[in-house]
Order: sequence, then structure tokens, then C-alpha cells
Amino acid sequence: MTIRHLKTAIGIAVLAAGLTTGAIAAETVGPVTDEIGVVKIAKGQPITIGTYYVVSGPDTALGLDQQRAVVIAAKERNDMVAGHQIRFIHEDDACSAEGGQNAATKLAANKQIVLVIGPACSGAATPGAPILWRAGIPSIATSASAPALTAPDRSSEYDGLVRTSINDIGQAEGDARWMYSELGCKTAAAIHDGSPYAEQLAKLFAKNFAET
Repeated sequence: MTIRHLKTAIGIAVLAAGLTTGAIAAETVGPVTDEIGVVKIAKGQPITIGTYYVVSGPDTALGLDQQRAVVIAAKERNDMVAGHQIRFIHEDDACSAEGGQNAATKLAANKQIVLVIGPACSGAATPGAPILWRAGIPSIATSASAPALTAPDRSSEYDGLVRTSINDIGQAEGDARWMYSELGCKTAAAIHDGSPYAEQLAKLFAKNFAET
């Protein structure tokens, strides 16, 4: 994820800070009414943005790079958004379903969070994004690209998830077509590691290969 894309993510935080999220039901605070709730931030108080990335284990480099890029993007805005100081709360999702669930649950419990940026891994986003959205918190996945997260007809539980990466349905189609047409393979084995991302890609590849 480039700094340019993460600047866009921070820009979306400006809109989020223009005062959505933080509650499960419709709420009115002053002149602002929102169907998923309102966060009131007093003058001089920080705007809280959460992140969840893999910052432990074998995939640390992927998550740490993106987490740092989010922080750098904020610094390029002088750590300010909508006239408020930006405060980050970082969680580790371990690039796993369990880690994503745990990280999102912690972030969702903080009613002052207006936006969550992350994760990098589809396996963490699959359970994490719905937890955040049920709490009224939108999230921006910076490289999670599994079809279930990025397809136009994805489940409504991902309505609060903004994607910045491509839909990997195209990758499965392209790989299948390349192997069949360019390499001349007439049989193929699709193997995955059990993660939501890899399992979806393997199934889509097998489907496309069989139909080619």
C-alpha cells in the first residue's frame, strides 16, 4: 500500500470524523443525526483512529510496513484531521481469523474510534470487518483482496468495509486462462493453506480452469 493510497485513507478519516460512527443505533447529537450513531468530540480533544495489522509472526513485514505508512500519512497532515489531533490505537491481528476477531473486538469496544484502517490480510478482515461495522465503525482494508471482501455482490455485513485493492476474482480468472491457454495445461491441482483468502482463490481458480 503506497503513501498516496494511505493519504486517501486519512482523507476518508476526515469525512468519518465529520461525525459518524461509534454507536449501533440512530442517534442525534446537537445538529447531527446519523443512523449508525454519532461521536461527539470536544474542542481540543483528539480524533481516535484504530488500526489492525499483522505485527507479529512470519508476516510481520507486511503489516508493519502498512501500519507505519498509516502513521507517516498522518504525519504528512501534521497529525491533524478536521481541526483535531489524530490519536492512533494499534492492534495486532496476527494475519489470522482468530487474530482479526480479537483485534476488531477490542477496537469495537472503544466508542471514541471514528474509523479503523486495516487490515492487510483477508483472513483477519473476514471476521474483523463485520464486528466493526456492527459497532458502527467503518474500516478501510489496505490490501485485503479476497473475493468475499471485494466482489460487487459481497455480503451486506461488509457494507462498512472500504477496499483499496483489486478484486481477486480477476486474479483467479487470469491464472486459470494463462495456465490453460499459454502453458497448455489440461489438468491442475489447486492447493490452499486453509485460510479464507487462499481457500477462496483456490476454489475460484479451479472453477475457472474447469470452465476454460
